[in-house]
Amino acid sequence: MLLDEFTNAIDFLERKMQQVFGDDIRLILNNFIPSDIRYFKIEYYYVPKKYKIKISIDLRLFGIIIEKEEGAIANIYDTKQYYDAYPKDLVSNLSFTKYNIEKNILVLEKLLINGEFYMYIYKNDKVYIQENGKLRRIKDMNKHCNEVRGGKHE
Repeated sequence: MLLDEFTNAIDFLERKMQQVFGDDIRLILNNFIPSDIRYFKIEYYYVPKKYKIKISIDLRLFGIIIEKEEGAIANIYDTKQYYDAYPKDLVSNLSFTKYNIEKNILVLEKLLINGEFYMYIYKNDKVYIQENGKLRRIKDMNKHCNEVRGGKHE
């Protein structure tokens, strides 16, 4: 991806986030440096639920993480809504293209509005799921993720 394409994609991402979320979202970090387009991070603050939304790009692939103030996180790619929205070719869905940016932001919007996703806490090399204000340990993360995804992408 050329620098101009990359810069245009970042501009598109920022415009799309503002268009979809309006005053409910605030940009708090953009560490894009044109001389190094291999990695960057953008962070937003989602006001209604006090979440940080962390979007990172690493070698043309991007990820979106939702984080609560106490450190619980959710990756949108580990949700049923994401797997319902996308076909099985996960890598092409993570490519930093305008199509994928728009589709991922729409999945993020659905998740934030309906709240149908799990938040995870990692401590002492163990994974816990946050449900109804309580923590429950996940012993088999692969099995759990497969169940969350509705049996897709085994």
